[in-house]
Amino acid sequence: MKSMNDNSGLLEKIKRKFLRMKSPLEFGGGGHRFNALSVMNIPPEMAHRDAAYEQIEILFASSCFDSASETREKLYARLNELVEIALEKTEFIHNASSSQKCQLGSEEMLLYLRLVQKNLVALQEIASSQSLIRQNSSTFEEMLENPSAAALLPLEKTLFTTEVSLYSAVKETLSAVSRQLSVFQIQRRKQMFTKSDSERYATAHEEYTRLYAAGQELPPDSEQKRNHDMPIASN
Repeated sequence: MKSMNDNSGLLEKIKRKFLRMKSPLEFGGGGHRFNALSVMNIPPEMAHRDAAYEQIEILFASSCFDSASETREKLYARLNELVEIALEKTEFIHNASSSQKCQLGSEEMLLYLRLVQKNLVALQEIASSQSLIRQNSSTFEEMLENPSAAALLPLEKTLFTTEVSLYSAVKETLSAVSRQLSVFQIQRRKQMFTKSDSERYATAHEEYTRLYAAGQELPPDSEQKRNHDMPIASN
């Protein structure tokens, strides 16, 4: 009976540790996290990464800068969710492939995705600042009174013009590098993947792409709200 109780307590400790982990791959300690078995997971993990990044390209390419700042915040939030997934998968690929000395271009992809992430975060913060000013204008007016409260208007316009410029630059960059980035990834897969790896990648990529496309719910552009919600940048 005592043995059963001891086993029950041990199982409970294992269960608690498992539930606290950010990833099941952490189980057993960091020293054994990445091994030959981890490398076997690279094709589907890379497929997940690529499908998430491709959704970023699709969403940006199909978006128009003609909505309220609150709507743009939602777009940027979704893009940041996708880049987080892409980064997480790339970090896994990098660690797993490094442990087995595979050259899959993951280090380069990490640098590139972090650059994309920094700019997407900046866009979201700029849009959020505009929403904050607009939604709390009466509070600011009551607290600061005129002309102090009026000083927020130039700030909002500056935020708006900054966002327009950054949005356009990011959109153009993603479009410009898209083809070469795809070539880079295809070359690495051809060099390192077996036929079985390639088949697993293709199957997983098709499924993740389908899931992302099915779950794509972006708020429609609101042309009617544009003139009301957006500050007009002065020349």
